[in-house]
Amino acid sequence: SRNYPLYKCIMGFIITKEELPRTHIGKLKRHEVRDKYLDELLGIKPKTQQAEEVSEADREILTSPTYCTISTVIEKQLNLPVHLNDHLGIDLGFDSLSRIELIATLEKQFNLEIPVPLMTKVSTVKELVFTLDQLTTKQTPITTATIQTLDKAVIWQDILKTDPGKIITDKIDLTPSWFAKTANIIFYGGLYIIAKLMWRIKIYGSGNLPQNSPFILCPNHTSYLDALLIGVSLPRRLQLNIFFLGDNTYFAVPIVRNLVKIGKIIPIDPTTHLIDAIRSCAYVLRHDKIICIFPEGGRSPDGVVRTFKKGIGILAHELDIPLVPVYIDGAFNALPRGKFFPNLNRIRVTFGKTYSPKQLKEKGMCLGAKDNYEAIALGIQNEVSNLAKVVII
Repeated sequence: SRNYPLYKCIMGFIITKEELPRTHIGKLKRHEVRDKYLDELLGIKPKTQQAEEVSEADREILTSPTYCTISTVIEKQLNLPVHLNDHLGIDLGFDSLSRIELIATLEKQFNLEIPVPLMTKVSTVKELVFTLDQLTTKQTPITTATIQTLDKAVIWQDILKTDPGKIITDKIDLTPSWFAKTANIIFYGGLYIIAKLMWRIKIYGSGNLPQNSPFILCPNHTSYLDALLIGVSLPRRLQLNIFFLGDNTYFAVPIVRNLVKIGKIIPIDPTTHLIDAIRSCAYVLRHDKIICIFPEGGRSPDGVVRTFKKGIGILAHELDIPLVPVYIDGAFNALPRGKFFPNLNRIRVTFGKTYSPKQLKEKGMCLGAKDNYEAIALGIQNEVSNLAKVVII
């Protein structure tokens, strides 16, 4: 649909019976997939042949200072060759987090302020050149400084040290009134009764949870029930201090919107407002509260634990916050994708041991991670997967 932003648009697809190339830990080798199928997908000739057919307009772009700077910055960041018509996602593998890192680097390089919403509409290198050219006419001239790659840690430290805007912080009730506390008790009390009656919920490992310090809960995600199940499984002392990130599109209905503060939900869409989402988590943690994040970034389509995003590693590493793995068993069968009414079956929620970022970093590096953030994400993913294998009698 033309009404969808670019990041939601399917650019094309290929059906193949061949096994896709993967790393030793099971992750897709995106660049090998790209090299193998992209020309067929786009219906174009190899890039070596394209070079002979470059238009006069494109040739002018290729020799412009803006393109030369952008291509060099990207090549340094990804250690990959860059072409004018490369798609930032399909060709170059930029996800939401790496796009933010690219924005921060380009802002320093061009001495510009680049709005994040504007960058979500940019899909190719050529569009990025046009966008920055337009910004340079409105702001300051292009810098001629030596091209450097910014340290990712510095980028995220700068982002996390700033609180989210007042519109967001007003929705985060850090000091609830007695009425809000009472409503919270009734809310979770009622949900616990429902969970007991419908799913005979069993809770294990709640004694592993830290007593008087902030931490991040990292559960697997298979169902819309997951956040509610986490809430009812926590000890009473923690239910008042737990916050959840929730996609704001699900809270447009008035009757649901009223549950936001009672359920300690921060209504932000991490896909389009990732910086606000990460800053909100940091804001909550700095005030000695607890945050629950589903690191898979979405519900698993088959109930199997999927790859954890690096955002969890950024928060844990830069704020030095411990992580707790959580495995929810049975929610996928209770309310799978496409169903509106839940089934009756057993549900088990298991809290694992608390891990420091350092411990998870060591685990992740042994599993083949490339940097600290990925190592922490991979380490906690491994611990959640291990909880799924635990047999509890």
